[in-house]
Amino acid sequence: MSKGIQRVLIVGCGYIGSLVAQLLNKQGIDVWSLNRTPKHLSPQIKQILGDVTDLSSLPRLNKNFDAVVYAVSPQNKTEEAYRSAYYTGLAHVMKKINHPNNSRVILPMDKESSVRVLLVSSTGVFGQNGGEWVEEETRPNPTNETSRQLLEAERLAIRLGNPGIVIRLGGIYGPGRTRMIKKFMDGECTCPETLHYTNRIHRDDCAESICHLLSLLAPKNLYIGADNDPAPLHVIYNWMAEKTGNERRFCRKEKCIKDQQTMPEPTSYRIWIRFYIFHL
Repeated sequence: MSKGIQRVLIVGCGYIGSLVAQLLNKQGIDVWSLNRTPKHLSPQIKQILGDVTDLSSLPRLNKNFDAVVYAVSPQNKTEEAYRSAYYTGLAHVMKKINHPNNSRVILPMDKESSVRVLLVSSTGVFGQNGGEWVEEETRPNPTNETSRQLLEAERLAIRLGNPGIVIRLGGIYGPGRTRMIKKFMDGECTCPETLHYTNRIHRDDCAESICHLLSLLAPKNLYIGADNDPAPLHVIYNWMAEKTGNERRFCRKEKCIKDQQTMPEPTSYRIWIRFYIFHL
């Protein structure tokens, strides 16, 4: 862990945040969590209750935190919900950390803190969908209001953190995340007419990546969190059909057969193991 990182506040101990809390706790870090409702966490993880969208509900956060991991989920997929959860919520938390006795709704505008801030964001802020490569230097091109709100929250995190770090995660899969597989097995998945790449990352890799970024002495402001083997969606569907013996699900469009023949066998041991765990 980075020099000086001894106490961490995790805002949003959900699918990813709860695992980050466990990993940090095992490293001997003093871990605190902030959630709307109590969570089933290790007794060593101290829980604080409050709603980040409501400044008056947040208690004093003057615990001398060295880092904040902001991993919240909005209540719904509206623009207002995203702004409240990400941008306004992050501002509220940092206000309570920097000025715990200040109950006024004032968004902090300057770097007044020595707290490292890590915001968990999404690759959805890019918007590019023509099969082109994207990387940290690629200019975001959000195509909807929720993604625009995420981008605004990223800028706030970078501005307020010391340093501010953003990790843009691809599609998260792992225990309990079986929606895509269920849709496939139920025959609800169809091959897209145009080339559509999918970028994924396992929950364990998400959590371990976040812990790693907290440990860096001089992290950059922006990282992409995804596996290194993106694949067209129709190739994944055909691979799933082959591995499950569901030949009737195999797409026989000419382009799909051609791509399947030239696509290397998936090399991710984790993808293979997790796939069959879901079906055993």
